[in-house]
Amino acid sequence: MSRWAIGLVCVALTSPVCAQFGVRGTLQDGTSVRGGEIKKDPQEELRRQREACRRQIAATRKKIAAGKWGEARKAADRARLLAVDMAQLDQVRRLYVDLDREAQRQLAEAERVYADGKYVEAIDAFGLIGRIFGGLPAGVAARRAADFAKQDPAAQAAVQESKAAMMNKLVAGILRGRKKSASRPTTRPTTRPTRVEQIKELPTPRQMRVVDLLTKMSKTFGASPSGKRAGADLKALLADKAFAAKLARHRRSKQARTALKKAEIYENAGLTAKAAEYYRQLVSDFPDTDEAAKAKAVLSLIEEGLH
Repeated sequence: MSRWAIGLVCVALTSPVCAQFGVRGTLQDGTSVRGGEIKKDPQEELRRQREACRRQIAATRKKIAAGKWGEARKAADRARLLAVDMAQLDQVRRLYVDLDREAQRQLAEAERVYADGKYVEAIDAFGLIGRIFGGLPAGVAARRAADFAKQDPAAQAAVQESKAAMMNKLVAGILRGRKKSASRPTTRPTTRPTRVEQIKELPTPRQMRVVDLLTKMSKTFGASPSGKRAGADLKALLADKAFAAKLARHRRSKQARTALKKAEIYENAGLTAKAAEYYRQLVSDFPDTDEAAKAKAVLSLIEEGLH
């Protein structure tokens, strides 16, 4: 190797760029050459951190001005972690004071709404304030207010009714589908059909869906007005023996299909003995279904060793 080539290798291996990546090389005579590590300048790192904190402080002020409180809180937390001196910490402290002032304003509004009996709206506000401003005095107070609401019977009754009302909307959506699929009457009805009557006009799968919703509402939210109405409608539906029998047949058919699929999974996996066990169980539990007839046919093949 020429002197020029050796010189270039040495320069390259000892350059800061190569040293940063831990570059290592070996000369012709077997000597190992490795670039040393570059140590970061503490003052430069301090300057960078101070500048990063300054940017987060500026971002917090911008978010506060825009009313983006969640983003402002996150930026303030980042600034606190980056602060390098008391001057920056004091700026961050003032940002937290501004955030807590806004949280106090929101908390006062939520308490006013709660006092007006709008419990669900107020409880949602308490939760939001607690999440955004948690750790600040107003955030802690909001969480205490939410805990108090959990012990307030009037507030909990409102929450239960709100949840039941959401399920009522699901029922209403299914019934709206009934209107689209039903043929238009030749004469205009003199009275609006009751919800029970509308449910009876649905296809059976939708009837099952509605019955399941009404059952859940009456069991989970039975003390609420919507829960009581659901219970009354469910009682009226099941009092119709023809409707109840049709519903029971459909439910059994659905359960039989599920059992058949389970048996088929074992059969397809080569677990014939286990599959036969599930086929026999299906025949025993749902003897009057099409799925039971299919299970009997498969069982006969399995027992003959042909399947």
